[in-house]
Amino acid sequence: MRKRLKNKFYLRTVITVTLLLCLLVPVGVALAESFGRTSTVLEDAGDVIGDTYQRHTFIAEGLHWVFYATDDAIFYTSSADATNWDLPTKFDDYLCDMPPEECCNGSVFALWYNLPLNYVDIAWMNVSGENEPILYRMGHPVSNGSITWYPVFEAVPAVADLTYSHPSICDNTDDYPFIAYMVYNSSDTSYSASLSADTDNSGHWIAATNSTINSATSFNLSVDVLYPSVVPVTGGNVSVMVVFGEAPTFLLAQNYADYDVGTDTWTYPLPAQLPLPADTTIAMADLPYHSEIAWSGNLTNPDDVWAIATANSSILGKYLWNDHYGDPLSPWSDDVAIGTGWYRGSLGIRNALGWLRATTIEIVQKRDLYESDFDMTSQTWSTLSVIGGVDATSGTHTESDYDNAGTDNLGVIYYDHMVAFVPDLEYGCYGCSVPPAPVPESVTRIAWIIVIVFGALICIILIGYGAYESSRGRTSELAKIGAAGLIGLIIAAIIVAELL
Repeated sequence: MRKRLKNKFYLRTVITVTLLLCLLVPVGVALAESFGRTSTVLEDAGDVIGDTYQRHTFIAEGLHWVFYATDDAIFYTSSADATNWDLPTKFDDYLCDMPPEECCNGSVFALWYNLPLNYVDIAWMNVSGENEPILYRMGHPVSNGSITWYPVFEAVPAVADLTYSHPSICDNTDDYPFIAYMVYNSSDTSYSASLSADTDNSGHWIAATNSTINSATSFNLSVDVLYPSVVPVTGGNVSVMVVFGEAPTFLLAQNYADYDVGTDTWTYPLPAQLPLPADTTIAMADLPYHSEIAWSGNLTNPDDVWAIATANSSILGKYLWNDHYGDPLSPWSDDVAIGTGWYRGSLGIRNALGWLRATTIEIVQKRDLYESDFDMTSQTWSTLSVIGGVDATSGTHTESDYDNAGTDNLGVIYYDHMVAFVPDLEYGCYGCSVPPAPVPESVTRIAWIIVIVFGALICIILIGYGAYESSRGRTSELAKIGAAGLIGLIIAAIIVAELL
């Protein structure tokens, strides 16, 4: 009798420990993978963010801000704790009469946050088969979650036969805004890139007489120029990054641009520099997904530019490449492979020391978010490491703040698909205090399945063993315990199915 009671005690202990492990292991995984603060900004978001070099998030007035675009409007929201988000505010409607793959998504706009002066610049446009202008607006974020907006200006007027897309914007070191954008010319079916500048910082925009960045005049090549991005360097200049080439060979190129107000001309003092190894090319699917940074606080090398992009080396294969452009008079030289494989990511300035952070999504498995840090002192990248699980079924790219170094926080937005092809817009914050991390719904679902399935099996075993004991004329409570447990698990399964 004593031995039988001891066996029952052991059996119940094993059952209890098993059920606890089934629940705690998935929860532990979720906690281990969380980084900083993470939260859902928008459920069932669709394709609401744009190219990795465009910026849709920043930190200002003690708040985290996220902008996104639907099929016909641009919205913004803010959060004091990076967890609970205010109801979205509409920034503006825009016309979209082309299918989503033709840029009816977050790529219709880009923003730049000027940290010292606390204002945000936005460039945006309609998406139409007709010629449409690029618009500009400036606003001051307020600590109550509102933005005080100034009037709308036409930064780039519509021109016959020209279709604009994929704008990028920055402020130069004199706080004047610059916009780079892609141009399709229907008369000769060519693509080029152009720059426009607010020459007196009052909303009077000029697309200079030679502002078009075409491969023949700027790069001495007769190929298309695609997906331009613009970042500030010293002396009021800007650095422009573009992709140029013709399928199947596309290359990433960079050049400094200088605008002379007196002569209304742009100059590009050097031939195009190629940030990636000479034997690398960019696949067509990756053309919009490069990211560039120039650290304004870099007093030692103020013209330094860093870039990341996924490119395929004919020798080494596909890598996430980084390169470092030392100054306008020297070529790119570093050619560091941060990670092996296919990634899309964005660069942000992590802190006042100028540390950079690359946040990327791996494209083949589409299940993980990765990060790597660049240490300004050692001039090295850390190992590309998993920081969180995502279901990136589509919309596999990220965006991050450009330069919030003064806050020592860095915001990142990315997609997480809880249902295939219906993404949630997620926000992650580096440097924010880490609250008790919520368990992702996918992990919760797995945990419940494990608990219910294994719990049901254990209950069936208990019922069977109790019935066996009863058939031998022995009194056993195990069958009753198993039956009660099985009924409870069936009820729990019904409730969980309704909740999840």
